[in-house]
Amino acid sequence: MLKVEADVTRKADIQELVKLEMVVDGKAEKADLEQLQERVLTVETSLNNPSITNVQGGGGAALEPKAVVNNSLDELKDREARKDNIVIFNIAECSEEEIDVRKDFDAAQATELFRSDLGVAADVSNPVRLGKRQVNAAYPRPLRVTVNNERTKWNILKAAKNLRESGKEELKVVYIKRDMTRMERMEDENLRKQLMEKRKEAEEKGLRCTWIIRRGRLVNQQRTEQTTS
Repeated sequence: MLKVEADVTRKADIQELVKLEMVVDGKAEKADLEQLQERVLTVETSLNNPSITNVQGGGGAALEPKAVVNNSLDELKDREARKDNIVIFNIAECSEEEIDVRKDFDAAQATELFRSDLGVAADVSNPVRLGKRQVNAAYPRPLRVTVNNERTKWNILKAAKNLRESGKEELKVVYIKRDMTRMERMEDENLRKQLMEKRKEAEEKGLRCTWIIRRGRLVNQQRTEQTTS
């Protein structure tokens, strides 16, 4: 009876994950969920095969299927919570002691940056400085803010590529990234390593590298242009 109960619980967790995935899939990029989908399939396979008692987790550790499902659920929920967030680096930080004053300063700065400098109308909320506050710090802490929706977020990220060409010197050192989970940061690091390899390969052949990272994927711009032309 205990074994049957455990099997039912595991399958219920998978159903919950699939339902949550369907909800998130309607709001997020499909590429963001591919790795999680593979993990779900691994769990389902282990449940349907009595000879498999566990599945392989990150770092080589063996995890029970229920643990994998729970980890995947946590990851999906974390991505959903961050989907409208943006992190701004090297943007000036207020030195006032009053927390509300600093928050108002950060919200106003982010709004000005998005609307005036990037040309994207965005409502900014929940300004948070990441990291411990230090007096006379050499660099301002990263600023995380929430914007209207995912479309606004991607419009800001697309426009942010032009900051280095800004006429304002203080904006040339500012860069913007999406708010990523730990898993997404690992995936991003891996993608950047692959991009460096592509660039090195193109340089050795005397060619222009046409590979870029776009919304969590390594994309060949040349192939995309040929397909659309």
